[in-house]
Amino acid sequence: MRLATTALAVLAFAGCNNRTETSSVSSQYGYTIAGRDHITKALDDVFTCMKQTGALEGQGFAVGPFSNETGTRNEVAAGGTGSFLPIGPGISIYAMEAISSAGGIVFDYSNVDLARNIAFMGGEAAARHLHGLQNKNMPNFGVKVFATALDFSGANSADLRVDGVGPIFDQSRARAYYAAHIIQPGSQRSLARGYAVYEAEYRQVGVGISRFFGGGSGTLVTGAIASARQEPLQRPVAEGIMVAVAYALLEIPSLASCKDRMLQFEAIEAQNILLNRTEETEQQL
Repeated sequence: MRLATTALAVLAFAGCNNRTETSSVSSQYGYTIAGRDHITKALDDVFTCMKQTGALEGQGFAVGPFSNETGTRNEVAAGGTGSFLPIGPGISIYAMEAISSAGGIVFDYSNVDLARNIAFMGGEAAARHLHGLQNKNMPNFGVKVFATALDFSGANSADLRVDGVGPIFDQSRARAYYAAHIIQPGSQRSLARGYAVYEAEYRQVGVGISRFFGGGSGTLVTGAIASARQEPLQRPVAEGIMVAVAYALLEIPSLASCKDRMLQFEAIEAQNILLNRTEETEQQL
């Protein structure tokens, strides 16, 4: 088999007018059910195409824990989680969803402590049994998913007042970078890589006032009324991981016929494409 090893940088979605947030339906108890936005539907189309080829049928993929390697923390914002992006190993469940949707067999290696605890509680006989099952179900591929960087840029602000009254405006952006890496178990040989870049925006618009009212020395009135919108960074991690995994899987030659399905991610207006670069080399396996 020949596998084209490609470094792919996927686009970002920039600006409020070009992205539809994931819809949800609230129940009387306050819970919500995730909706299907246009990004999720586009991914469904890609993975359905992969599954219909049958290329991944019977192929096992061991998915390791998600790793947040950005080193970026949020300790000052109200409600800050300590990290702008999720850091738990279980976030790799989105990689499992992507591979399963594409027709592959998924092995969860994101939480080895669970398997260890089962073996420990069951004793030596249970441990031998579990090891035997594992040896009979060795994966063909290993998959690692991680966030590689988180950058904040593009800060703009304005405070324009005439006679003490006028508009105020603040805007900034954040870019999160995701990667998926497919390797050959045992040799640890690198087979394919996929990358995704997601851009989120913060915007605040309002009116400020600072002027005297009334006769004489008057009364100084100051203040501002503003409306802010922070596009989420944590929730889109799901799509970022799935897009990165999709690009990595598409480097398998038998899935190449589905590459055109990813054009719907790339064919956004030119100003919304953050990065779309492909560098290909082929390896004989």
